[in-house]
Amino acid sequence: MKTFKTLFFFLVLATMSSCGIGEAEDLGDEFHKKLDEKDYDYIVNNMIDSEALAVTSKDAWYALFTDMQANWGTPIKREKDTGFKSNYNDGITNVQLDYTLTFDSKIIYERIFFADRGDGFKITGLFLNEDKDDLHEQAGELN
Repeated sequence: MKTFKTLFFFLVLATMSSCGIGEAEDLGDEFHKKLDEKDYDYIVNNMIDSEALAVTSKDAWYALFTDMQANWGTPIKREKDTGFKSNYNDGITNVQLDYTLTFDSKIIYERIFFADRGDGFKITGLFLNEDKDDLHEQAGELN
């Protein structure tokens, strides 16, 4: 019976974790769709975590999106890289997803951090770099 309880605990934990990853992936897909539509107001007002906005102003997010659209060309393809990182700490679920973004003028590597503080996932950080190794250094990783 003890083995069954242990197995059940890990099954529930894995299910909860995979649901969180799926929700974060869905938010990542929605983020990229809204970015392609240039619906920056929606992104900033609905998808960015309030604590992230306290650190980085709305104007900084708008400037980033405008710069991306102006300097990178037309988005051709977005691929979520294999793997992810997640953790749960003090009631907050954190997820890190990496993407490879192909534009007509360059390839960009992207790392998005998401957090669910109990009210659904929001974006807490966005890092972009033309060099994948530099992205890892710049953005860090969830532990």
